[in-house]
Amino acid sequence: MARAVTVAVGWCLAGAAPVAGAQPVVDPGAPAPPAPVPRIEVRVGETAERDVGIAVGYRCDDPALVRVEMRTRSEQANAFVVTGVQAGVTQCRVGTDPYRPSFVYEIRVLPRRERR
Repeated sequence: MARAVTVAVGWCLAGAAPVAGAQPVVDPGAPAPPAPVPRIEVRVGETAERDVGIAVGYRCDDPALVRVEMRTRSEQANAFVVTGVQAGVTQCRVGTDPYRPSFVYEIRVLPRRERR
């Protein structure tokens, strides 16, 4: 009888495992995966703007794709302004002062819209 109960319990547990959806084991000491890089999509000739707080300065991987300006909005707010120049993808770091905040953006410059 004990063997029958053990087999029955084992059978029920085995049948429930796929329904429960086994979760992968996560190591609590493992570093968290990197956060996705915010994306800015802009078409050639168009402009996008992001508030970057007190960040100052910028550096882009491929400066031929974009025209960038930093504009002061107030004492505590600067704007990162990017205009698409040529289609492609680049990353820009806004905030080059190590004592101030910084942001990284993936900038996708899309071709101009076709006029109808």
